[in-house]
Amino acid sequence: MLIPQIQQTSLQVSYIFLDFALVLGEEFFFSTSYWRIAESFDLVEGVDIMSDNQKLRKRFFVDPKVQGALVYRVILYWVVCLVSITLMLLSWRLITGPARMFYTHLNEMWFFYGPAAIASCILLPLVIIDVIRFSNRFVGPLIRLRRSLRALARGQEVEPIEFRTGDFWQEFADEFNAVATQMKSLRKKQANSESHDEESFGDYSLTS
Repeated sequence: MLIPQIQQTSLQVSYIFLDFALVLGEEFFFSTSYWRIAESFDLVEGVDIMSDNQKLRKRFFVDPKVQGALVYRVILYWVVCLVSITLMLLSWRLITGPARMFYTHLNEMWFFYGPAAIASCILLPLVIIDVIRFSNRFVGPLIRLRRSLRALARGQEVEPIEFRTGDFWQEFADEFNAVATQMKSLRKKQANSESHDEESFGDYSLTS
């Protein structure tokens, strides 16, 4: 009597988990769709929502090399976990259960644990999206910092950078701004020194 009760309980828990995954996916879909519709009708226009530096992110997948590697590992861990659990459950049924045809074990496993597998398949895209959104908090600042460094190396005028609220490595922006200000000051001093040398050389040529 204990085993059927456990199986029935696991089936109920799987259905509850599946309902939760569907509700979560529906809320996420409508929340993201709202902002896309609002942007398309110029209702938000990328304006500030909570603070001056917290703007709507229009792109989350900005570094395929880094973020793609994270997504690949999430999918790999999900596949390994699913296969490991399936093999463990199948081995346990073969060892403890009565002797039956092999396919009967698979049918019963699908009946009792299939909803949990479906729920994990539904949650996997949501987890991937969340990983991409979360990784944008440290990949995005690095890309912006790298872009500003390249402009600074080319001798271009670089505006002070400011990361969004919630991004990692906020101190990197302050340190880069200090270096950019120092470089600008040195270039200005160098330009003034060169112009002064040219004026001095011109005065010397006139006197001689």
